[in-house]
Amino acid sequence: MSDFILDACINPNSDMVAEVRADLGCSWDEVYGSAESIADFARAVRAAREQDFCMLPFCHTVEAEAMGADVNLGDEVSVARAGTPVCTSMRDVLGMELSDERSHRLPRMIEAARMLSEAGEQVMYSISGPVSILSCLLDLRVVFREWRREPELVQEVLGHLRGQVIPYALRAADAGVTYMEYADPPAYVSIVGPRVATTIAEGFTTPFIRELSARMAEGTSIFLCPMAATEKMRSLEGASVKVRCPKA
Repeated sequence: MSDFILDACINPNSDMVAEVRADLGCSWDEVYGSAESIADFARAVRAAREQDFCMLPFCHTVEAEAMGADVNLGDEVSVARAGTPVCTSMRDVLGMELSDERSHRLPRMIEAARMLSEAGEQVMYSISGPVSILSCLLDLRVVFREWRREPELVQEVLGHLRGQVIPYALRAADAGVTYMEYADPPAYVSIVGPRVATTIAEGFTTPFIRELSARMAEGTSIFLCPMAATEKMRSLEGASVKVRCPKA
């Protein structure tokens, strides 16, 4: 059983990834060219941020790319982002599976985490939530239109995505990372509203955290950005899961 921690995730240096790449004078293709280059870049970002741990991945597109999303790896001023939508409906997502064969970045990212951990680095590995993944696969306007009209489809898609992401998260945990982070920036309560946020908490986040914390080895903590949390997450207390709220 691992620890679950609800804690502040605001870092004043959190947006330095693109700047570090520019300072190093390397392309994103070079950064992602091998597990070794990914690990070296993670160390450079850690040093620039003055953090005690290396952060992987450097964006919220890895899972979606491994499911077939079109991803732009980034440019001089930005990290990887979604390209052209590959789905026209959330229903299309039900036929998509997360696979190493669709993305060289995913297996290299896991191997980089392993290399860093074995070298004595503390590693925080970030897992993307469902809306981050969906935003790379199809237009979010379609997502939220179907969200209103087809609640049964929403639950089916959330369950499908959870089933794809959990094995990936466990692979990262098995690589020896010290911390797991769950974040879903497009789905923060302040953006989607309490109703959608509650649906995500009930259909994805809470069961995801429960299963992950139960299956990971002791010594790995799971961090949840409080901006992705709702009161529904309080149900995690009492499930042999430690919750620490951010200080006011």
